[in-house]
Amino acid sequence: MPHLARPTLRIALAVSCLALTSVVQGCQRSDGGGATADDRRRARFQAQLAQSATEQLRRGAVASGIRTDSIVPETAKGWIVKGTDFLTFWPCGRSGYYYMRAIPPVFARVSQEYKFASPAAYTPMFGELRLRYVDDTITVGERHFSRYAEVIGYTSRSREDATCRPPRRTTLSDEMERLDRFKVEVLKR
Repeated sequence: MPHLARPTLRIALAVSCLALTSVVQGCQRSDGGGATADDRRRARFQAQLAQSATEQLRRGAVASGIRTDSIVPETAKGWIVKGTDFLTFWPCGRSGYYYMRAIPPVFARVSQEYKFASPAAYTPMFGELRLRYVDDTITVGERHFSRYAEVIGYTSRSREDATCRPPRRTTLSDEMERLDRFKVEVLKR
């Protein structure tokens, strides 16, 4: 199982245990054919887990400044590239990149996996994101991004699962170095 934030890991383990228990015990029905008290308790517990996970995502998004009332997430696959202190997403089927504005657990997880998966700077890592695209300018420190993606979920994917080609090395290197150099030049002034 890939590295998960602790609360997410607890939820995933609880749901896995419930599913395994159901398979091992089988579906036990009362004499009348309806659900047993155990079935009803299990269903209530699963609903509480789902509600807790949704609330946890909402709180993380609010803490990151992401508006949860407007999030209708979609799933997108593409290439993630890390700069010195920012992430960009190069989605399959779209041109260019999006600055990744992610909730803290997602940002930490992607950064950690990127550190171990990428042998050199600006090497693309394939992944699947739950996000919402925003075509608006965002200012992060001294950088200005013309569009960004609000990210609330991340699933690691193998490079072999890629549905599109990674950005060309020259394009990627030039753009990422320009963004990193911009910060350095501003700080030197």
